[in-house]
Amino acid sequence: MKDQGLPEPKFIQELDFRTIIYRYTPQATPQATPQATPQVTEQPTMQDIISLTTAVKNLIKVLEGAMSREELQEALQLKDREYFRSSYINEALHGGWIEMTEAEPNHPNQKYRLTEKGLQIKEEWKK
Repeated sequence: MKDQGLPEPKFIQELDFRTIIYRYTPQATPQATPQATPQVTEQPTMQDIISLTTAVKNLIKVLEGAMSREELQEALQLKDREYFRSSYINEALHGGWIEMTEAEPNHPNQKYRLTEKGLQIKEEWKK
């Protein structure tokens, strides 16, 4: 254990109970430095594209800049707010196609915008 830089474990025995305590000591420097870690931007895979629902495709097509739920519903000519949230907004959020502009989902100024992944697929469709 000492050759690994770890302290010796502490053994405690009281009546019928035994306890072994290992004290972890963090490393002084992290194993990987930010320079050694490559930056990965999420790109849509073929599986992502195949699994896109028609609802999410339509949402990506109409989303320009940052738009509120009301603006998106109007652009898609949809009336049912709950259906729109579950089938369009939540699906697109979970798929990583769009993101919220505010951290709080129910923020009064909440808007949605395309992620890098969403922007890439939208550009592909324009070609």
